[in-house]
Amino acid sequence: MIGDSFAVGSELPEDQSLSAQLTRRFGAYFYNAGGPQPLPLRSLRTVAERLDLHHGLVIFEFLESRALQDPPAATPDGGRDAAQAFFFRAMGQDWTDRLGTPLNELHASPLQALSVKLEKKIQDDTLLPNSFASFVIQERLRNGEPIVFLPAEWKSPSDPRKAAKRWAAYFAWYSAELRKDGLDLAVLLVPNRSSVYAPLLERAPDVSASRATLEDFADELERAGISTVALRNRYVHDARILLDEREYLYFLDDTHWNGEGTARAADETFKARK
Repeated sequence: MIGDSFAVGSELPEDQSLSAQLTRRFGAYFYNAGGPQPLPLRSLRTVAERLDLHHGLVIFEFLESRALQDPPAATPDGGRDAAQAFFFRAMGQDWTDRLGTPLNELHASPLQALSVKLEKKIQDDTLLPNSFASFVIQERLRNGEPIVFLPAEWKSPSDPRKAAKRWAAYFAWYSAELRKDGLDLAVLLVPNRSSVYAPLLERAPDVSASRATLEDFADELERAGISTVALRNRYVHDARILLDEREYLYFLDDTHWNGEGTARAADETFKARK
């Protein structure tokens, strides 16, 4: 299981993380290789070698907001341009991984995550001023519950189809390379929380651009022959039903999904791979 903080399971107990939920449904162990950024091919191959993994499934968790970014260049090390790719190749795979691993850990250490969580708890405008408030947009759901969003959650590519084609080409290359190692690739398309909950707000904004982005990505990935699990329709349907019970698929004060969200993601992935 590779991807960003959603794959890691930020704010979730380990048994509610997506990798743990997938392990229970498939009856086969899923290794959680999530990080600040999804693993480039070279690093993924290194992990597979260490696990002695010669066949299996790689699930790439792809968050909607990543559609705003350009895909990495199609090189084994994931270099974004010729100079960066040359540097990584000149260093060699062993030294690239030696240098890259501690750098990634600096971005996502357990101690850092714990300290940020504690900081959020005490900055509640009672003990300490809430320094996070100026960075979020506060709205209210139809059931009266407050919910906050990051401004970036509402952004979509200016040309969704073009962005989808570029990412589809990258994933087609990524998938072809993994097949050489006996590994299959599946892409899990995770909607931004705003895409799911905007229709359930007291003042519901237009999220047609978000819907178009996710549909374009699903279409282009399937056209490129990439196994794709798109979560938006299931999430929109279930979020509406859960609202009256005051249950949610994402945390209301955090961008990440909760255990309900990961459970449904695991269900949809399992159904798609049966």
